[in-house]
Amino acid sequence: MIRGQLTVLSGPMFAGKTDTLITMASAVPDGDRRVYYPEIDTRYEAGYVTAHNGRKILAEPVDLQLSRVVAAQNVFIDEAQFLTDLEALERVLKLVRGGSNVIVAGLDLDYAEKPFGLMGEFMVRANKVLKITGICSHCGASSTRTYRKASGINDVVLIGGSERYEPRCLDCYLSGW
Repeated sequence: MIRGQLTVLSGPMFAGKTDTLITMASAVPDGDRRVYYPEIDTRYEAGYVTAHNGRKILAEPVDLQLSRVVAAQNVFIDEAQFLTDLEALERVLKLVRGGSNVIVAGLDLDYAEKPFGLMGEFMVRANKVLKITGICSHCGASSTRTYRKASGINDVVLIGGSERYEPRCLDCYLSGW
């Protein structure tokens, strides 16, 4: 049996992870791919994975355990940082062991610089990890952190876009301005 591969696209918000996932998925014929996103992410049009730049691809919403994920030659999962249940990790590993190429994209760190969800688990098991950086919104250096502009909210999961978050380099992240 041919085993699949696990590829992880990680980095801060606004770095281009989703755009990279869309590019990779678009290069695969429709019949050879399945594209998923967590149903809790309601920022954009339902039924699509959508990048901040507006590019999108048809996708299926799934629960945080990935119970409705169907095996395919290529499986793409966006916003994988929201996956926290070990069932999701086991489903991804089962897909890979069954021959699927699985590509997950998500934030590696949360707003408090802690590993986000299962992303660390995916990264240590991956055949390939692409750490993608963006541009710091303050100084223009490479962004490696996601700064939460919304103060007083300590929930790890706070879904939002540029109204709540911005990309920052480590220096600007630590300065907190």
